[in-house]
Amino acid sequence: MSEFNLAFLGPAWITHRRWGEITLPNRKTLALLVYLAIESQRPHTRESLLGLLWPELPTPSAQNNLRVAWSQLRQSLTEAENPVESIPHLISTRLELRFNLHSDHQLDVTHFRELLEACRTHQHGQPN
Repeated sequence: MSEFNLAFLGPAWITHRRWGEITLPNRKTLALLVYLAIESQRPHTRESLLGLLWPELPTPSAQNNLRVAWSQLRQSLTEAENPVESIPHLISTRLELRFNLHSDHQLDVTHFRELLEACRTHQHGQPN
């Protein structure tokens, strides 16, 4: 079993192997996690995340909201981590944010994509 289990197909559900269910403080923080986890193949610029999550706000307000959401997300996920044993789930630089693709987690969307790919590449017999 993975350290974190992220289920986003259906109602969002985030659990930790030892700590149980993790509740995020608001929908924007959840939206940030969902987007970063599903699109974890690359980092995302802070600027692009501002436009995605707060397009209607002036830049300074949107930047503040992103800082708060990122802080809440880090706090919610890192409280459950053991820093000695685990690879961090969230990575940030001055310009970019990302969910760590190599951290110990399981994402239902990834599993679903893998099943779709297996079906697509499976050598089905011809129906009679």
